[in-house]
Amino acid sequence: FGVAPGRDGRVSVIEAPVNGVAAAEGETPVTDAATDTGSGSDEDAPDGLALGDAEVEAEAEAEAEKAAAEADDAAKAEAVARALAQADAAAEASFMEAVALADSGIRLTFDGLKAKPALNVTAWPESAARGKPVTFRAYWNYSAWIERAELRIFHANRSTDGKPLAVIPIDDNGLAVWVPDDRAGESVRFLLRVYDANGRYDETAAMPMSVGNQRHNGEEPDPANPGLTGYGVNRLAKRSILVTGGTVTVSGDNVGDGQTVRFMGRKVPVDDEGAFAAEEIVPVGETDVSVEIRDAAGQGEVHGRRVNIPLNEWFYVAMADLTVGAREYNGPDEMEPNDGEFEDVYVDGRVAFYVKGKMKGEWLLTASMDTGEDSVEDMFGTLDEKDPRRLLRRIDPDRYYPVYGDDSTTVDDAPTSGKFYVRLERGKSYVMWGNSQAHIDGGDLARIDRSVYGAKLHYETDGVTSFGEAKTQIDAFAAEPGSLPARDEFRGTGGSLYFLRRMDIVQGSEMLRVEIRDADTGIVLQAHNLRALEDYDIDPFQGRIILSHPLPSTADDSDLVQAGPLSGNPVFLVARYEYLPGLGDYDEFAAGGRASQWIGDHVQVGVTGSRQGADENEQQLEAADLTLRYDAGTYLKGQTARTTGPGYGAAGSADGGFTFDPLEQDLAPDVEARAHRVEGAVAFSEITDSEWDGTLAAFVQRREAGFSAPGQLTTRLTDQWGVEFEAPIGETTAVKAGHNEHIEDGGRESRTTELSVNQKIGDHVEIGVGAKHDDQTPPEGAVDAEDGKRTDVGAEVKYKGDGDWEARVFGQGTAAKDDERSRNTRYGAGGSLRVTENLKITGEASDGDGGVGGRLGAEYQYSDRSQFYLGYQMDGDRTTTGTGAANATSAQDAGALVVGNKTRYSDETSVYGEERMTHEGDGVTGYTHAYGVEHKPAEGWTLGASVEKGVVETPNGDLERTAAGVSAGYGNKKVKWYSAIEARFEDTTDGERTTYFTRNVLGLQLNDDWRLIGRA
Repeated sequence: FGVAPGRDGRVSVIEAPVNGVAAAEGETPVTDAATDTGSGSDEDAPDGLALGDAEVEAEAEAEAEKAAAEADDAAKAEAVARALAQADAAAEASFMEAVALADSGIRLTFDGLKAKPALNVTAWPESAARGKPVTFRAYWNYSAWIERAELRIFHANRSTDGKPLAVIPIDDNGLAVWVPDDRAGESVRFLLRVYDANGRYDETAAMPMSVGNQRHNGEEPDPANPGLTGYGVNRLAKRSILVTGGTVTVSGDNVGDGQTVRFMGRKVPVDDEGAFAAEEIVPVGETDVSVEIRDAAGQGEVHGRRVNIPLNEWFYVAMADLTVGAREYNGPDEMEPNDGEFEDVYVDGRVAFYVKGKMKGEWLLTASMDTGEDSVEDMFGTLDEKDPRRLLRRIDPDRYYPVYGDDSTTVDDAPTSGKFYVRLERGKSYVMWGNSQAHIDGGDLARIDRSVYGAKLHYETDGVTSFGEAKTQIDAFAAEPGSLPARDEFRGTGGSLYFLRRMDIVQGSEMLRVEIRDADTGIVLQAHNLRALEDYDIDPFQGRIILSHPLPSTADDSDLVQAGPLSGNPVFLVARYEYLPGLGDYDEFAAGGRASQWIGDHVQVGVTGSRQGADENEQQLEAADLTLRYDAGTYLKGQTARTTGPGYGAAGSADGGFTFDPLEQDLAPDVEARAHRVEGAVAFSEITDSEWDGTLAAFVQRREAGFSAPGQLTTRLTDQWGVEFEAPIGETTAVKAGHNEHIEDGGRESRTTELSVNQKIGDHVEIGVGAKHDDQTPPEGAVDAEDGKRTDVGAEVKYKGDGDWEARVFGQGTAAKDDERSRNTRYGAGGSLRVTENLKITGEASDGDGGVGGRLGAEYQYSDRSQFYLGYQMDGDRTTTGTGAANATSAQDAGALVVGNKTRYSDETSVYGEERMTHEGDGVTGYTHAYGVEHKPAEGWTLGASVEKGVVETPNGDLERTAAGVSAGYGNKKVKWYSAIEARFEDTTDGERTTYFTRNVLGLQLNDDWRLIGRA
């Protein structure tokens, strides 16, 4: 055996060859000496040795072997000495590298168990001007797998799976420059796509960007210096590149003014105090890591280390307790326990462990168990049961209990509501037991979202289609959630503040999305999933949601002929979440799954199923789908589904959550219903291989009475179908035509046909004309409802100024109608003006047969984290309740005024305020006030207060709701204290409810060894 220097200066023992020792590089191994005695004559024998004398011959052989062994030992000793010297030199070099890094204030660590890819792109400036360059900076942390990267820009209303407006390569500095022209329109969306050597690609989520005619701040940003605001932020949305290895992290805090830092060749942002941090994923094996700190002249320091990410690596901790005791009673006879009530000798125990390990470089195992203190006989018999003490984990540890004895914070790497957690993963595939979110998307008729405790499987093949999807994908879950699901649908109010119908939300269970629905059919036209902290903040105890941007009640539908005082399609905030309504046990068993397979790049088959709910809420869902795809925008998809049972239903609110109405709740417990849907689209640029940007889309759908899939509840047989064609004619003309039908058996019927033509005249003027014919049949028993046919025609003239402003005038009239249909004459004007880079004002006013309508809004972004908004809208057709497509009309004008502001100073500090008033006719039907502030009057101090108050008229009486809270905190390196008290008062005709909540945290660092920590 010998020794040789290992990685990072460590010394390893090596086994030498059988007939030699390990030799230094370039040397010949030392081999065993040999004595050739031959078989010749006496002359061949040494002096004094007669042939045939066995004893003398054996002695000679022994002497020869001894001499050879001594020579062999000497050679081995020399090789060992060289190896030890090399090991010492390597260790000394590694030590000197570490000392040099420490002296420079640089800390470098590596973790072979962490490999989470991150991808992002940011734009500078954040809004674009035609003819002016916009610089995009890309960020990723897995360079070893990326062969090339590109910026992809799309029209705002186009799918990011289709043909982009522009594709720009990312250069070696991570930058791309785009100069928008007239083709960009008023807004675009952009994303970053990166490719590996096998053609797989990852993408970020698409980000919006407005495009105007000029910049407003009078400054031209430097295209070569776009800033590093997006560094370290992860917006990875689509992932197919397989990344394995470990993460190298570097940080420092002694960077001088004017110096720049590069880590592994990429620039790293440095804060005002000279501190920086960066991470990079590296493959398994040895990798040279470099950190450069240079000044503007290129002078500075370069530090390098060689790190090794092992093929196998484990981290584990375990503990076991055993308690043995005896009981003996000595006291009054009447208090003596009954025979057998307690054991005379008891043995209790507890076993707990956490383990995380990587196997063969690509399999990652995470597991934990805590049996809790229990009798040895029962200790392992309840591992699958939920632990009620896990309720405390719903309190955010970073917000309410951020300090632990060693100044660390916790990361729940094994989230579980029970006593056991295990997860085995490879790439994007995994199998697990514990807490998880189940997202199963089987199309419009079979979408399942649950947050559950139990088993979950996700499997994806490594092979992907040319569009980036896994060729085979399987998802399944089976659980006893221990909570109940809820679905709330909010009509946009023009504000940012919304209250969920339930409180005591299971933290992390919420899933929010914004939907734009067709005003005539209720079909979802667009949907956007929201991200926590980035798009919204939530208080899980009060069920309060604050969006990062106000949510309007309508979105522009580009229709020239309006159906009412306000144009556009309705906008909804859809919230799905889990809640705990009480302290009881819930016996619900939930299970579901989906399997899909792509056959080549153009055919996909899929099946979906679920079972959830208990007793009268039990529901089963089975579905299947088939997709035929020519290209991203040209496809045909068919779906069929069946449900049994009502499920948990849903509720809708038109006032931000102060009142709710059930949505189609009258479903029988055992009803079985089916639904079918076929949809297709054609992008003519794809099938003709041309630049002609025409599209044709159509769908047909039937839902039987009692169909109860999430978001598709219906109590009547409902048939829907529609077709839409949109295309440019030349460079200045565009045509749009469509037809939709919505027919309910015994309910509402609607048939609508539309046609419009837009013509550009020069660079500033656009003229549009259109016609709309609709046939309405009200539900049975409806009073004063529109019934019959009507044809309206309209025109609009729009002028776009040289700056970022536009003005338009419009008018419409009724060309023909039935006697029971009202006329729809309307005229008005509107426009928008971007006063500065951060301030935009919009407005519209109109009058006509449907009543006065109008919108006025202002939005001011006075910093990247602060925003003020104001809005007023008046709609003669809108009521304060109802969220469906068939919203009833009101004879009186209804309006809503919303004023608010939001400022987010940091992840822990924010200010918000909002006022909302609704009215019908001359009477106020509701008002709400909401304010909140956190203020730091001095270093270390934080004071906070919040007040929310509202009253809304409902058919069941007024609802009054008041919530208030105060908080205070102080923190420095030795002391951390935080206390808060909240109260909530609700008064309705059904009674009163009062809720109090307090939280308190105290931490004192007495010295380096002792901490005093408390929480209540």
